[in-house]
Amino acid sequence: MWLQQRLKGLPGLLSSSWARRMLIGFLVFLIFYWYLSSDGALRLFSGLGQSGGPSGQCLQTEIHRWKSLVDRGEGIYTTSQEKVVTPFISGNGHFLVDIDSNKLWVASSFQPGSAPVHQTEYSPIVSVHVPGKRAEAQATMLWFRKGAVLSVRCILPGGTGSSGSARDCLTVREEFIAHRSRPNIYLQRIHVNNPSERVATLEVSTELPSFGSKFSASVEKVEDREVVLSSGRVVLPEKNQMVLVVVATKKLGSRIQVAAKSEYIESVVSVVWTSEPIDSAKQEDTFTRLREGAKKELGELLRANIEDLVQDHQQAWVDLFISGVEMRKITDSHTPSSVTVNTTLYYILSASPAPLLDRRLGADERARLESSLNYADHCFSGHATMHAENLWPERVSSVAQVLQLVTLWTLTLQKRGCKVLVAAGAHGVMQGVVLSFGGLSFNENHLQFQADPDVLHNSYALRGIHYNQDLINLAVLLDAEGKPFLHVSVKPQEKPVALYACEAGCLNEPVELTSSLVEAKGHVFPVMVTQPITPLLYISTDLRHLQDLRHTLHLKAILAHEEHMAKQYPGLPFLFWFSVASLITLFHLFLFKLIYNEYCGPGAKPLFRSKMTEWIQSYACNLRKRSETLKRQRHLAEDLLHQMLPKTVAKQLRQQKHVEAESYEKVTIFFSDIVGFTSISASCTPLQVVEMLNNLYMCFDTRIDSYDVYKVETIGDAYMVVSGLPERNGDKHADEIAKMSLDLVAAVRQVAIPHMPNKRLQLRAGIHTGPCVAGIVGYKMPRYCLFGDTVNTASRMESTSL
Repeated sequence: MWLQQRLKGLPGLLSSSWARRMLIGFLVFLIFYWYLSSDGALRLFSGLGQSGGPSGQCLQTEIHRWKSLVDRGEGIYTTSQEKVVTPFISGNGHFLVDIDSNKLWVASSFQPGSAPVHQTEYSPIVSVHVPGKRAEAQATMLWFRKGAVLSVRCILPGGTGSSGSARDCLTVREEFIAHRSRPNIYLQRIHVNNPSERVATLEVSTELPSFGSKFSASVEKVEDREVVLSSGRVVLPEKNQMVLVVVATKKLGSRIQVAAKSEYIESVVSVVWTSEPIDSAKQEDTFTRLREGAKKELGELLRANIEDLVQDHQQAWVDLFISGVEMRKITDSHTPSSVTVNTTLYYILSASPAPLLDRRLGADERARLESSLNYADHCFSGHATMHAENLWPERVSSVAQVLQLVTLWTLTLQKRGCKVLVAAGAHGVMQGVVLSFGGLSFNENHLQFQADPDVLHNSYALRGIHYNQDLINLAVLLDAEGKPFLHVSVKPQEKPVALYACEAGCLNEPVELTSSLVEAKGHVFPVMVTQPITPLLYISTDLRHLQDLRHTLHLKAILAHEEHMAKQYPGLPFLFWFSVASLITLFHLFLFKLIYNEYCGPGAKPLFRSKMTEWIQSYACNLRKRSETLKRQRHLAEDLLHQMLPKTVAKQLRQQKHVEAESYEKVTIFFSDIVGFTSISASCTPLQVVEMLNNLYMCFDTRIDSYDVYKVETIGDAYMVVSGLPERNGDKHADEIAKMSLDLVAAVRQVAIPHMPNKRLQLRAGIHTGPCVAGIVGYKMPRYCLFGDTVNTASRMESTSL
């Protein structure tokens, strides 16, 4: 009652104008507040900031070139409007450049397993900027497979000569490379594009060491070129030692002038030399040795082709990423995404030295390291690291966290039997990470895949697994029903060795993976789960070893993966479902009793009973009428369909079956048309032609009902009839068509032309008997058509008759 009274008073309250204004204002405030708090508003504002202005429009064009790489998971990028909190670094294990903070990090050891963990006070990046600029938009990309950081800046110059449009924007592209195969080289490539009509002036500067810094710089000449020689040290208080650092850099001028509608390209080459930890007493001698070595190497680089250096660097990173992890379909929140996996792999490789890429490595040492990659015994032991969130962090916000992550990975691999791989440098670390991700392990003459069968609901691929100089690709895939299966392929090297594989239990005969048939498209293995749990897949070069292995596993049972999962997660107990069903049943019984007592019980009023009875009777009557109407409409639709198609064909189409074409050995086909129809049509209007043909065909349709024939179609004045199909009638077809033809010839004389009362129609007919094929043609407005020489002959008989 209270609510009804308040609702009745609501129209009176809203009758005043101030109340309506207050209500409208409150609703607008709610909508505005909701919109501001949503992600859509944030995206809108960020999009306006990004695309607004000439510099933002120019930057959007540059970023569009990166989109495909980012979508494939081969890189990440950030802009001033769309911040990505992750370090943009370029490293090679010997040193590391933090692009965001413009700092150089160096390693204290040249041995594999060490990382550039010491931050120096040296700033390696050469800054290029436009004085008096109006606006600037910047984007930075981390390109994993090229091992580089790319930067694009779109700058709108100031001054009175600038129109302020996107056509006047200077584009400054920079690429930062810590060379992968020549560990002392750092390269910064600068490309300035000036599309405007005036000369552009840019200032070049470097961040100089501050007062009291541990670094000093001097300008010297190397082969008649000026170079900047920076020297400094990193103190190691825990060891009471220091690491000396010398950087030799090609010196640039303080200004760059780019002519109108032209480009400027420059490569800033630097050489970074560091020492092992030394005592202070050896400082001067070590500095002298490092300076001489850095100047000598820089002199060689100044004579070298920069493009060749870049190609060598990019090819080295491509070789490193021959091995890797590909995330294809993720179904839970605990599995790392493709971006997380590739970013982590890039950070690990950037902080790991690669002795196999060093040209100074001796042949014997190279052979030893390569052999250690081909069979890492007892690596990786333990459970898979795929769901170890501290090894695959979604967010890394600083270089220090990157180095902590690399240290954690190195420690994990060393403690899990992969010391040999870690000692092989970046190639070995990548191999160990791939093995650990899926739970792969080298053990007693075979490689085994021992992933947890309960977590195989994600689809991923492990590529480039070294085994006796062959590269194995292993993928966990899902079929259409979500059931996992294993796909294995091999990329053999120059001297391939036969590889064999079998699924869990090895009950089936091992498959040769290196055979020409299997090698082309790989082999699929089902996921079988044993009791007790054993590896899901075995790969070995020894066929006899795999054949003997089945007798040593001593299994109780082998189940398909779906059967194992059904046993592991049988669902809620029977008692729970029985209780729910009982409660639902009791509730409906109680509800039915309440309704019955209210309207039909002993205490119910007669009015309620009569109303209920009346309502039920009315509902039943309406239902009966609707059923009869629906029945009549269905009959009408079927009659109309049977006039267009044979009954048997219409029945198959209603059942959504495919109607196959059918061959008939003997049928008789009738064709007819009107003599002089063209001249008659020329003297009539289109409506008169339609009326004339309608009268004629209505007469024909009435007459052919008396014969065992089927009307196929009418095309203009042509009338086509067949006997002997769709229902076969033996040899009666010719007789039926002949009698029908005589009847139609006689009937056409009785058809009058309303607008030509003195004109009489004449019929020309053709008949032929023989075999034909009948079937449905088309999906929309399907037609029942006849095909064969019999049809063509009957048509020619009609067209050549008198």
